[in-house]
Amino acid sequence: MMKRRLALGQSMTEYAIIVALVAISGITAFRYFGGVQRSQMAAITQELAGQGTNDI
Repeated sequence: MMKRRLALGQSMTEYAIIVALVAISGITAFRYFGGVQRSQMAAITQELAGQGTNDI
């Protein structure tokens, strides 16, 4: 009974670590690609407004 309880605790700890790593990876990717998307949308908006450059 005790071994099963320890194994359950170990698997829950491993699950928590995996969830934390996935969350950190997701946040990092979102922050990186969010900046790229923001700059692309700004360039598109300027181009549509007639203020953009010709190097798109």
